[in-house]
Amino acid sequence: MEDLKITGEVEDIIYRNKDNGYTVFSLTTEDDEVTCVGVVPQIHSGEALEIHGSWAMHPLYGRQVQVRYYEKSMPTTTAGMEKYLSSGMIKGIGAKTAKRIVERFGEATFYVIEEKPDLLTEIKGISYDKAQKISEVFCEQHELRRAMMFLQGYDISPAYAMKIYKKYKARTFEIVKNNPYRLADEVLGIGFKMADKMAAGAGIAADDPNRVKAAVKYVLNTAAANGDCYLPKERLIAQAVDLLQLHPLAIENAIRELQVNS
Repeated sequence: MEDLKITGEVEDIIYRNKDNGYTVFSLTTEDDEVTCVGVVPQIHSGEALEIHGSWAMHPLYGRQVQVRYYEKSMPTTTAGMEKYLSSGMIKGIGAKTAKRIVERFGEATFYVIEEKPDLLTEIKGISYDKAQKISEVFCEQHELRRAMMFLQGYDISPAYAMKIYKKYKARTFEIVKNNPYRLADEVLGIGFKMADKMAAGAGIAADDPNRVKAAVKYVLNTAAANGDCYLPKERLIAQAVDLLQLHPLAIENAIRELQVNS
């Protein structure tokens, strides 16, 4: 499958599933406008994207780009800012209001919205309360963008990144850096091996107690999935040692801690 990298600006959102982030959108490049599909949550018209993926042929809609992962940045031109604000991402800002905001603040528009929202009251139709709400929604979008890029740095797919962010919101960064093994228990589809890969990327030690406890639970859950009603302690320790390449004493300590806290 040919690896494809294209850059462009989001022109239009054709379809979006708000639950899982699956999106169909058009992207304007230097040479053409292409239709892209994939899990690309919370993108908006006017944003610049770098897309990695491959060409696919839809039987009804024709040639499309299947997005594997992506990077995005905020618009830096006033035209892009106006398109972004009028895209519907912020309730109450339509095309006319977006145009007024950008005409008033120019390239400083996003700075004003994020850091000086009181100034938005200079725009006809924007009250103090509405200005604060606009800033709040804008900052939430910024946080989501940061989280998605942060998680892609750990080689997490956009679909799983969206699940993680929905679960933890602003705490995503802290949890992934300190104890990503929580994800194996709390986020559907994130198993021990994926969490372990994230932990390695975060620099968490191989003998970290959270890692050992997560491995013990992984061995037990795997046995249960295979139809075992119980697992002898010796077999549990042996399988965990084989998985982690640690001393059996570390496994025994983890088992005791799990028993105390269960």
